[in-house]
Formats: sequence, C-alpha cells, structure tokens
Amino acid sequence: MRSMFKKDGVPIALKLPVIALFWGIIIWGLVTGNWGWAAIAFIATGVAFGVLLQVLYPAAMSESSSPIRLNTSPVSNSTTIAKPASAVWKTLTRVEKWREWWTSGITSVSPGWSKGATLKWDEGGTSKVSICRPQREMRIESRSIEMRISLFQQGGSTLVELEEIPINGARWTDGGFSRLVPLAEALEKLKVCVEAHDAGRMS
Repeated sequence: MRSMFKKDGVPIALKLPVIALFWGIIIWGLVTGNWGWAAIAFIATGVAFGVLLQVLYPAAMSESSSPIRLNTSPVSNSTTIAKPASAVWKTLTRVEKWREWWTSGITSVSPGWSKGATLKWDEGGTSKVSICRPQREMRIESRSIEMRISLFQQGGSTLVELEEIPINGARWTDGGFSRLVPLAEALEKLKVCVEAHDAGRMS
C-alpha cells in the first residue's frame, strides 16, 4: 500500500512526535476527566499540524488532498474498435494517419517503427519510441510524458488503451484530470479512422 506521503514528503521524525502528542492528550483526558479541554487541545493540535505541513511540505499536501489520483499517477482511457489488432496497428504505424486522430501529426519516424526510433512532430520537437511490440504495445517518450498505447485482441475486435504518465520528475498540476477528455476524443477519432479505412478498402 502506498504511504500517505512519498519519499519526498513528510519525514517520519516530524509525524511521530505529533502522534505521541495526540495520545498524550487522550490519556490526559482519561486521567483528569477534562474532556472539554482535551477536545479543544486535540483539535488545536490537529489544525496546527495541518498548517505546519502546508507551509513546510506543500507538494506532499497537494498530492495527498486528491481522493482519486496523485499528481504523478497515470491518466488513461480506453475504447473498443471493431477491427482486429492488425488493422489498428497498421493505422498506428502509418505516419500520415496520426494527424487524423492525435493532437499533432508526425513528420517522420527514423529509422522506422522500432525500439529506439525517433519521432519528429509536426508542431516541432522529438520523442523516442521506448517499446514497440507489433499489434500489442507502443510506448513513446517525450521530455516529460510517456504515452502508452496497448492493444488487446478480443475476438474480431480490439480493446485499445491510451495512457499518459509523467516522467523525469514531471507532475500534473491537476491530477491529470484535464487530459481525460483529450484522451477520450483521440480514441474516438482513432476508432473512426481505423474502422472507416478498413470499411473503405472492403467496399
């Protein structure tokens, strides 16, 4: 199980004294019977600790405040395309097709679709193909984001999962929520692109 704070979060040396103080307040309330003052002291200690954490460790607090995902968690979406994985993979490895479904087209892939290849984007910049497993998985790394495209054959259809993961110390500013809709839209365009191309070839 993931701890409340990551390795760059709150030191255990700071948390232990506060835990001990909380228990001390509870024991004092039990011994003296002054539950009113004990409750006030308990709440005040909790508030003070929260303020201290926000001041000293804002990054850790911002990540722990999200009930769904951390600012370094993967963001993903998926769709089912009514074509085999071979048809989906063919579209993915056609450079001219990327601008039809992704936010940027690809100018070139050198030396070809394989591990270690370099992608040049229409909008500028380059990325590396870190994994290329035909009809199964493709991973493309940019400076701060790794995009994973996974294909799962399901009879005559293919489940396509599109995932983005912050890398090299990068973090989402909103837990990655702003990427959910763009990923869904890209998958829908990819679905149309694959199915329409295959239908046109058969007609």
